[in-house]
Amino acid sequence: MSVKRPLVNLCVAAFAGILFYDIYEYSSLCAVLFAALFFLLVFIISGKKMMFVCMIMMSVALADTYVYYNFYEEGRMLKVSVTDVSKDDIYGDLQGRRVQIIGEKHNLYKGDDYVVTGFYKNSNNIEKGICGIVNVEKVISRKQTLKGCMARFNDKIYERLKESIGERDTSIVMSAAFGNKDYISEDDKDTLNEFGVSHIISVSGFHISLIYMILLKISGFYVSTIATFLYVIFTGSPPSALRAFFMMSVLMLSKKAMKNYDAVSSLCLSALILVLYKPYNLFSIGFLLSYAAALGIILFHRKIRYAMYKLPERIGEAVSISLAAQVFAFPIIALCFKDVSLNFIWGNLFLVPFFSIMIILGDFSIAAYFIEPVFKILCIFIKVNITAIRGCIFLLDKISLPMLRVNVSIVCVYCILLICAYFYLNGFKKLKYAPIPLLFYMLFSMYNFNPKITFVRQKYDKGVYIESGFSKMIILKKSQYNNFNYLDYNEKIYLDNGGYIKIGNSVFCYDKTLSNMYIRNKSGKVNIKWLDKDKKRSSDYDIIDIDENGGTIYLNKIN
Repeated sequence: MSVKRPLVNLCVAAFAGILFYDIYEYSSLCAVLFAALFFLLVFIISGKKMMFVCMIMMSVALADTYVYYNFYEEGRMLKVSVTDVSKDDIYGDLQGRRVQIIGEKHNLYKGDDYVVTGFYKNSNNIEKGICGIVNVEKVISRKQTLKGCMARFNDKIYERLKESIGERDTSIVMSAAFGNKDYISEDDKDTLNEFGVSHIISVSGFHISLIYMILLKISGFYVSTIATFLYVIFTGSPPSALRAFFMMSVLMLSKKAMKNYDAVSSLCLSALILVLYKPYNLFSIGFLLSYAAALGIILFHRKIRYAMYKLPERIGEAVSISLAAQVFAFPIIALCFKDVSLNFIWGNLFLVPFFSIMIILGDFSIAAYFIEPVFKILCIFIKVNITAIRGCIFLLDKISLPMLRVNVSIVCVYCILLICAYFYLNGFKKLKYAPIPLLFYMLFSMYNFNPKITFVRQKYDKGVYIESGFSKMIILKKSQYNNFNYLDYNEKIYLDNGGYIKIGNSVFCYDKTLSNMYIRNKSGKVNIKWLDKDKKRSSDYDIIDIDENGGTIYLNKIN
């Protein structure tokens, strides 16, 4: 049996090897069953020869992952490269492994190499790719690197822009043009999420292709390739940027070599290289979303565009790309963030063009950094562009839809529907009736027969999430949300509605600070208070002990 795209099988086998190691940490039996099922599927789909090839690749990925995480350093003199610096944590690279740095971590700058005295403790966190902890006692020496110079120049760009256009606008430019999310506020992040354009603040294929194509028109292949690679380093070399740069380079090289370019194989080859280089990339949300969106665009963009042939060229192109990118990205977004934006079409149609201009202007500001008059002119254009973006957001908010809260059942149904659609298009016509019971199941899973109130906490923020039937609502403190659009949606409708919400025969009562809450029904009244460790439980209160994920109470279970 011939395999059309062997790189797809090899890439999936590498993923399976890394997942096997992760599953084995929790249950050896589940890991063995996972491997047996994987090889059975490969044998059925691709035949015996490819199954043996996948066994080899899976073994290579498994061995690579084992070597990566089972690392020990007993010396007191350590060579560490600082990779990420935040307010609370510092992460580095120790002999190719990601480590957390604690102890004497002052004056450690992102991107530079250090020789320190201290000790290393192995402490694996597979999902975050952390192999251990480096406790720094003293910094012996520091060596500046290209990445370090890029990071410091990034900070200088930020300071110069802040002087000209203000702190908030500068944070948007830095995140959109350079992928630097250290400065952007949670309010602006929420706005971008609401309109489905949060990928703008992560350097991805959109950024790389835009920069590469502009440079290619100005200069030749080699100059544009080198300049784009420096841009990738300047933005911190995220997996999404590396993926896009690799695919773009392969595409251009294939054209020069007069060879056919297969986008799916190129995508799988880049993923294979990245996960073998750093196995923890497989668990990165940015990595998963980048590849899921790229695969969706490759497979479905043309088909969706053909179905929308009556739309004008630019509108049809933007809508088809947006829908295609969501095909495989939707379940990842739903599982990771629980909320899905229904406004991604408006965002990509109206906001992305303005952000494209911002990316170009931001990148030109790098070249014009040392030319004061040109830099100031660029800042004026950037300010005008951001004003246009804010105006566009204000208008789009008038037609925006609320965020859709998605549970695991909906994601499972969605994935099953995708599988059914695949088999139906490949000749299994009887599967056309499969979506009917699945849709009924999805509606059943979305309906709450027992109205419930979930007390949620994120860091120091408190909120109440209420579900009854198909109705879902969230109440938050006024001081907790600076996003006025989201604030109006919650407080105008619910908090100003007489201070109560009626659910069936019960009434949930509260004040605007959420400090005085109780449930009243036929059997009486129950007061609800947030857990206070300094206060003993009283018979007048039902104290809710809120763990990290929130606590839940059902109205029909409260007496």
